[in-house]
Amino acid sequence: MINMIKKVFITLFLCIILLHPQFIHADNSYDIEIFDPQENKVVKTVEPNQEINNKVKDWINKIEEVYQSINPMPDNGYAIRFPIESSIHIQNRWIDENVKEVYLTIPENDDPCLIIFGRGNQPNFFEFPGQIDELSKLLGFQLK
Repeated sequence: MINMIKKVFITLFLCIILLHPQFIHADNSYDIEIFDPQENKVVKTVEPNQEINNKVKDWINKIEEVYQSINPMPDNGYAIRFPIESSIHIQNRWIDENVKEVYLTIPENDDPCLIIFGRGNQPNFFEFPGQIDELSKLLGFQLK
């Protein structure tokens, strides 16, 4: 009788567990993230749109110079991660890769820097060929 009660209890418990709805939270890895290093957190996420994707691809195609500053990773300012909807192939004298995301650092007192990771997660630092004011409007966030 006790064995029967245990079996019924275990079966009931398993049915409840297995039939209980599972909620899966989607990973927002496709959102643009604006990170503030002073606050050490993402201060804003922006859903990408075609206009922003086109801007990022345009920046990549306009890369002409390697970033010359000493510190491309600022302690102040912002860092922005731009996922690319479908990877884009970059081929210039510094890099020949398919890229799925681009990072932009915007130091308070220095020039902005594009960061693109190549083979073996090797970072490549390039001068930013875009306009920060235009980017601020697209993101709805004051960057400087």
